[in-house]
Amino acid sequence: MEEAAPADMTTSHYREGLLACTSGVHHQQLSQMAAKHYDKNDVFSFEDVLQSLSKKQQDGLWSGLHLMCTDMEKQLRDELQEGGEIGQQTERIEEGDIFLCLEAILAVMATTIDLGDQPSIPPKMVDCARVMHAVLSDLPDSAEKLRLKIAKLLQTWWVQDLSGKEDVASTTLVCLITKSLQPGAFQTDVKVVNSMSDSLHLVYWNDASSADLENLLEQCLVSPNYLKINEGRNFLSDLLRLNPKLTARFHATIKTQLPSCSKSVAQQYGEVYFKAWRNAAGEHREKIEQSCIQDLMFFAVHTSRKGSRSLSAVLSQVLSYFNEQKKQKGVDKMLCTLYEPIIWRALNALNSSVRANAANLLIDVFPLQHPDNNREAENALLQRQIDALNSLLFDASPTVRVIATQGVCRVMSVYWEVLPAAALSSLLSKLIQEVVYDANSPDVRATVFKGLKYLLDNPLSHPLMKAALPTLGDFIHDASEKVIISFVEMLLKVKGIRTVKLSSIVTIDNLLARLEVATPPLARRLVALLYNTFQPAGQDPEVRVERIIHLIRSNGESCRTFYRYAAHQMSTTDAVDLMLLLCRCVKGCIRAARGEEPSVDAGGDSSLESSSNAAERREGDKENEEGEEEMLSLKDTDVMEGMLEIIALLWTSNDLDKPVNEPLKLKLVNKFSRAMPDFLATFQEPRALSAILILASKMPASSIPSFSTGCMSSLKNLPTTAGPDSFGPLLTCLVSWGKGRDLLEMITNWLDQSLTPNRPREDETGESQSEGSKKKKRRVMFIEPVHPILGLKFLDYLLSNCQSRTLLLTSCTKQVMELVSALHKVLPCLEQRFLTGTVLGFTKDEVLTKSIHSYLRVLIHLQLKFAADSESQSDDQQSPMSLDDSSPRFEELLAWMSRELSLTLRVTPTHETNESTKMSNNLGLPQLAKEIILELLDLLIDSLMLDVCSSDLQDQLALFCKELLATDQAVAFLPVSVKMMYQLSQKMLEGALSSSVPGGLSEGAITSLFETIIMSLSKSFIKTEGEDDVSTVEVMTRIKPGMTESLRLCQRHRVLCPSLDQNVVSSLMAGAISEMSAALVTSGQAPLDLVDSVSLLPPLPAFLLGVIASTGVLLKSFLAELHQCVRAGALEKTSDICAVTYILHTLSKDKQKIDGLDLILQSVESELVSVEGAPNVEDKKEDDIIMDRFWIYEARKILNSLLGKDPPTNPILPAEEEADGTENATPASFETSSLNRTKKKLYNSGGSSLL
Repeated sequence: MEEAAPADMTTSHYREGLLACTSGVHHQQLSQMAAKHYDKNDVFSFEDVLQSLSKKQQDGLWSGLHLMCTDMEKQLRDELQEGGEIGQQTERIEEGDIFLCLEAILAVMATTIDLGDQPSIPPKMVDCARVMHAVLSDLPDSAEKLRLKIAKLLQTWWVQDLSGKEDVASTTLVCLITKSLQPGAFQTDVKVVNSMSDSLHLVYWNDASSADLENLLEQCLVSPNYLKINEGRNFLSDLLRLNPKLTARFHATIKTQLPSCSKSVAQQYGEVYFKAWRNAAGEHREKIEQSCIQDLMFFAVHTSRKGSRSLSAVLSQVLSYFNEQKKQKGVDKMLCTLYEPIIWRALNALNSSVRANAANLLIDVFPLQHPDNNREAENALLQRQIDALNSLLFDASPTVRVIATQGVCRVMSVYWEVLPAAALSSLLSKLIQEVVYDANSPDVRATVFKGLKYLLDNPLSHPLMKAALPTLGDFIHDASEKVIISFVEMLLKVKGIRTVKLSSIVTIDNLLARLEVATPPLARRLVALLYNTFQPAGQDPEVRVERIIHLIRSNGESCRTFYRYAAHQMSTTDAVDLMLLLCRCVKGCIRAARGEEPSVDAGGDSSLESSSNAAERREGDKENEEGEEEMLSLKDTDVMEGMLEIIALLWTSNDLDKPVNEPLKLKLVNKFSRAMPDFLATFQEPRALSAILILASKMPASSIPSFSTGCMSSLKNLPTTAGPDSFGPLLTCLVSWGKGRDLLEMITNWLDQSLTPNRPREDETGESQSEGSKKKKRRVMFIEPVHPILGLKFLDYLLSNCQSRTLLLTSCTKQVMELVSALHKVLPCLEQRFLTGTVLGFTKDEVLTKSIHSYLRVLIHLQLKFAADSESQSDDQQSPMSLDDSSPRFEELLAWMSRELSLTLRVTPTHETNESTKMSNNLGLPQLAKEIILELLDLLIDSLMLDVCSSDLQDQLALFCKELLATDQAVAFLPVSVKMMYQLSQKMLEGALSSSVPGGLSEGAITSLFETIIMSLSKSFIKTEGEDDVSTVEVMTRIKPGMTESLRLCQRHRVLCPSLDQNVVSSLMAGAISEMSAALVTSGQAPLDLVDSVSLLPPLPAFLLGVIASTGVLLKSFLAELHQCVRAGALEKTSDICAVTYILHTLSKDKQKIDGLDLILQSVESELVSVEGAPNVEDKKEDDIIMDRFWIYEARKILNSLLGKDPPTNPILPAEEEADGTENATPASFETSSLNRTKKKLYNSGGSSLL
């Protein structure tokens, strides 16, 4: 008790100090006490002081605190109403300790509330709370912390249901909502707001003062923080049932977010709507049903299905939450009532998209049922839905049939017990007997098998499926791969069902036949299906070998495909065990052929000759009619080669270089190092030898020394006609053994000798004779044959093999650069070839063309390696053997092509050539130059895609393509020029999209190339006649996809480069008008017939307009550019105006709807009126005047038909002048059109000009 005295004295002291604050003159003392209260290291607490107060003292305390709080609120309001700046006001308030005093009062209030479960709240404390509520709206932004403390206190006041809570709710809720909507808000802020959701019912929503709160609530509806947590979704659901007027407004707000929301957000909105409906009653529930839920249903049926995340899919996702809650009371009735006027009508709509959406909703909500219906009415409703699904299976739209097939299978799987047996049998029979044979849509056939796979999840369906599935075996050979994949996936499902046998559906032979020609996606599934059949788990080695032998003999190609993908089904240990097993089997056959006894090797593995022969004997007992036993021996060449191939495939498919697999690899190397000499000595057939060489490449050279030392000699002795199957494995072995330097030196030596003119020549006896010597010098020398063609084949294989190429570029840098120097000699050789016009005596044209192709190819790989090294290493870390930048070599090669090859294409061959020259010139120079250019340009396009071309080189490529299109063989270069234009456009736009500003390549270069392409097409039609026109049309067919994609690329990035898009579209527009005008003028006064399709126009206009009309965005840009052209008065010739009317007529008939067509027609009419009223030029010929009148009449006739007006009554053309006008009509060319002369004036932004 003695120790408690000081504590009582302290409490008494603070009690007296706290009571003294009520006089209003001790504000600072109250603030100091609050600071002690908040200090965790101080023993003082308001709780102890307040508990020691009597009832009278408490009333006096709160009366004083109320006066102090009121005084602080009044001073704060007076300060804020002064004319000074906000910052100065805030500083003065802080100096007056107003904020600190308010915080101290808050501390006393919070402590009083926390004193017990049901604290005693004096009336004056309630008044303090009201004053604090008024202070919330007066606090400046600098007092944000104080505002939040007040709001938190008042929120606690509301939650604990204290006296006067209705008076402190409105501003508090606004403050808390504002805090929860800030970017850095937490989920706890949303939970605090939700705790005050009932206060929303106190707001008078019809008053204008609630507008700010309504705006905040709208922001809550689209806030991710509110949608993520359950409390937030509960709050949003409460908003939807506040007021009928607000329900419609908030629903409209949510609808604006739905088109861009994700699947999860759509589900969350569905939960919001459902909770709002479930918790509403009376008028509010009816409003939510009609204005919200049924509105979503209507738009889910009638919105577009385009795009991966279409609006109809999002709305279906929202409504799916209702379907998942059908077990709750009233949901079935609500869904049936709301869907009734929508879904049945939509299922019979003419629009296939509406039918598809309705089918999707019907399947999601199935079964629709009304709890108030009797049994008869309920059965009728169920049968109506089944009949609807039946009819949808045979809908005219493939999309609807796909949805119906998926839905029928889902309905049968989920509601098998509910549906009548007759309905189940009918639906299943229609799927398997009719729908699955849909010849018009592979998607429908594939969907059937996907649905049957889903149906097999229900065990009750297995009896019916067991009888129905055997009729579907032929679909393993369907024409569509997607159907076969779906069928095989269904078989994988069947494989796990005991009651349904896989062999009863499709035979092993059919599966192997399909595996033989299967693509990788299908092959992987087939291997998974057949794996346990040919690699049974837990079986003896004899059985496994027997299955392998059967597979090899049944279908060798299928066997290779099977083991190529079998690595995905077996572990690395199992693969190594199988390789060792097959190695012992093959080795045992070799020993048996030599008459040796089966032995046990060092590893303790006995030969499996006896086991393999036993397997063969069992198989022979079954297959040999005479009962003879067939022994497996080396005579079974297919089996031996198949086993070796399996070993090679398994070793290649498994990554044995990983540290964890090192023991397994060592085990294989030890085994095969002893077997490899026997394999090489026994098997010499190409198929077996190729597999053995693949195995050798995986082993160290020291493990097979006798073979590794002779690989280089074997390569040198190969014939020139040898293919990759002969030398490919040898090259792989040499590179993997670290002998890539020797290999590159050999290739470099061959190419250097074949590309070096005037080298010393040796006679057959080894004698060397020089011009200055008078007598022959004899010496003994070894002459190695030179095979440049073979060396180029070696190089092509090495560059195509990723692993070999990487090793050579990494470890043989010096040799690679020497090879580049040797290949560079092809350039002077080609110069000499084009200069002399005859085949060079020291090399062949084939060597020259392949050498320059390999030269550029090596440069590309060098530049890729250089770029990769530059990114991974800093300048001070680069090794002395690092590669150099090859960009100058690209530019040098392109300059050489422009100087030599392009010039050769322009040279016209003379007719005065002697007979010897004609005989020696086995390949014409223009043809040779054209082939070289095409090959090199294809490689340069690849280099653009690989991003190894500098910006300067890109500009040079555009100029070079323009040079080629100016030659007589421009048609041949059009496809590659279009590809080049697309890649150049993509690179420029990628540069514009990145942070760095693109340099070098300009928009003008791409635009100029685009115009040159159109001009080349025009010239080709002018110059060619008869059969040559067919080749030009074929070229246009080839370049149309590239042209279309280039235009789409510009359209997609028109925000980045608007001038490029405008220039390209304007060039296309000018070309279309000029070519159409030329076609009209050529026809003379026998005008072209009006057509309803772009494809029926003359070839070149049809091509250009076909590109334009390929997408709606391109067509819109074209029409906008055409409208600008007409309004600017660029159509000076009457034939151009007539061409525009022809184009507009054709597009209007070809397309269902063209936006803005009326405005263009009005502009054309205005232009036509001005031309009709223009006086005739004095020096203009009479024939030209007649033709102008004729084109004006034709244009007016077409224009009136488009505008719905009567045709012109009086054609202004004398009959006797018609013939003269026809004879004197001169065809307009693309280059002389008046449109092109004025184009530069019209588009003064530096755009395209077809001059």
